Amino acid sequence: MRRVTAMAAVGAVAVVAAVVLGVGGGADPLAPTDGTSAVVPASASASATPTTTLPERAALPMLVLYDTSGAWSTVGQTDAILSANLLGHFGPVTRLPIGEYTAGMAASFGGVLYVGTTFDEPIPTVFLDDVVGGATPIVWAGLNIWQLGDRLTAGGYGFTPGLLDARPMVKVRYEGAEFDRAASGDSNEVVTLTVDNPAVATTLGTIVAEDGTEFPWGVRARNLTYLAESPYTFLSERDRYVAWADVLLDAFTPGTPERHRALVRLEDIGPASDPVLLRASIDVLVKRRIPFTMAVYPLYADPAGVHGTKYGSKGIPTLRLDQRPKVVAAITYGLEHGGTIVSHGLTHQYGKVDNPYDGVSANDFEFFRAHVDPATDDVVLDGPVEEDSVEWAADRLRTARTMLAKAGIPLDEVRMFEPAHYTASDATYRAIGDVYAGLNSGGPATRFDRGMYFAPGESGDLDADHPIGQFFPFAVRDVYGHLVVPENLGNVIEVGYNNNDPRTPEEIVENARRSRVVRDNVVGFFFHPYLDADLLAETVDGIVAAGHEFVPSTSVTTGWDMPSSSPP
Repeated sequence: MRRVTAMAAVGAVAVVAAVVLGVGGGADPLAPTDGTSAVVPASASASATPTTTLPERAALPMLVLYDTSGAWSTVGQTDAILSANLLGHFGPVTRLPIGEYTAGMAASFGGVLYVGTTFDEPIPTVFLDDVVGGATPIVWAGLNIWQLGDRLTAGGYGFTPGLLDARPMVKVRYEGAEFDRAASGDSNEVVTLTVDNPAVATTLGTIVAEDGTEFPWGVRARNLTYLAESPYTFLSERDRYVAWADVLLDAFTPGTPERHRALVRLEDIGPASDPVLLRASIDVLVKRRIPFTMAVYPLYADPAGVHGTKYGSKGIPTLRLDQRPKVVAAITYGLEHGGTIVSHGLTHQYGKVDNPYDGVSANDFEFFRAHVDPATDDVVLDGPVEEDSVEWAADRLRTARTMLAKAGIPLDEVRMFEPAHYTASDATYRAIGDVYAGLNSGGPATRFDRGMYFAPGESGDLDADHPIGQFFPFAVRDVYGHLVVPENLGNVIEVGYNNNDPRTPEEIVENARRSRVVRDNVVGFFFHPYLDADLLAETVDGIVAAGHEFVPSTSVTTGWDMPSSSPP
């Protein structure tokens, strides 16, 4: 089991939103609606942004090297997964233990990334020679840079690595923006750097200690980019991990032009949604000609009768989307005015159990078990569900598509998938690959979410009890071979829950503005349409004012041609 917090697994429990029944001034969501929402003609709301994007550049094959020795070997494998996901933005990725590197290997790749996690990991001499003797862009982060020794001086790299500094480091300044950094904990040490020749070695940001002392955060010289720490020790929307994405862009695709795009997703739309409130949120976007995505699940379940028998009596999840014509009409209206669909599972809950709350759709997890720790109020992930298999998950994914079609949702609009609360097993991710391959303009299976990943445990099998959450500042092809369209700003939260603080539109906009340090970024947020639509308007208006352009989620790709078959 793992204690899930924003620090432990960003995105693993991105939102736990209650299904709101009988909302909207006491209106019954099953009752007829008088259609009081304003209607905007389709001609006034059509987006000029294309729904598909041709490959913009050739794929760069990438190599990720990682440490495997000592007590920190699992951290090395974990960082390799996180790194491979990010480098999937550039091209197909190969992961390899650093000890297996052979002479000249770097020249076969468009870029190499090594993250040092084990102190004095034995690094092959041939790799050290290739770092300073070749032209391939090399990014090195964290430990062991001192093993380059005199090679840096002899090669004229213009900087000198110093000692490890373990004092609390609390922030990073990069390109005029300030980012958070965890002040303590494992792997907190940073390598002090001295820039000897600024004409050769360019300083990349500043890391600031709790006592105010400042050091170079990183440096770029010739073909080598060095970061004085691992950037994965803490992940949040405000963390320096965001700036790390720009470091990678500058190292591997230095000619990348500046471009800032935005995505919005209306979340947890299902049979029990209030069609009037849903339409109000859609109209906020339609009136602004903003493309958007709707996350829809087709079968509402309330096995314990939490919300009364008219929404499904005990053990009988009977409310289907095709039984809710007003909800379907609102979804159809959205599709006609700049919207598209992401499948959000079949029931957005699991069986007849609390998982972790009350078994009600849109509250609980569907593809993973969880509970709430009464002592800490944290949601704790317990592992895959009992039936977990590729076949079981694929059957739910296909059934969801069948039920969406029965409700009148065109399946050519359902190109992407989003697991409930961004949490799924390895088998579920593989099922997504099977079911959704080729459905998004012929490319790989596509998700619109944050990812959850699993490093090998001591036995060598995937450690399902310790998932890793990761969000992305741009589109990636992840280790499952999926195209991941990013959500990285979170959502408006009016009342905090399970140690998730409230989040205002202003905070979301601030994070979007800060993320502009990534020269070609995509920001994404989601919104629950049972909330006041004015909150949605405030958020999208602020993101536009911050300099982002809203685009369809189906237009976002990595920029390199991705076959729909096997993972990179």
